[in-house]
Amino acid sequence: MLQDANLAKQNKWLVRNTINLLDWINKVAFPVAMVTDALQFGIAIKTDIQQGTGGVYTIVTGAKVAGGWAGAWAADQAGNALGAGFGSLFPAPGIAICGFIGGMGGGI
Repeated sequence: MLQDANLAKQNKWLVRNTINLLDWINKVAFPVAMVTDALQFGIAIKTDIQQGTGGVYTIVTGAKVAGGWAGAWAADQAGNALGAGFGSLFPAPGIAICGFIGGMGGGI
């Protein structure tokens, strides 16, 4: 029984620290992604104006940015589903590991 209690405390510590780390990463990564997307749009608009292409680069960039955000959302959902499935086999580590994989997959 004592080993089970110690294992539960270790798992709780692992999950809490993983959540804190991922929360911090999210607070940093989201604004960086927004700034990067804004820069991409700015460069595309500037290129369209200089080359007189009528917004072609801006449209392509918009599609790329929208696709990137849609991919991030889909990877997040897949990571959540995988974490729930794996978490049912190995409760604390499964949720933490698969949540991390889903988050990183979405970020890429």
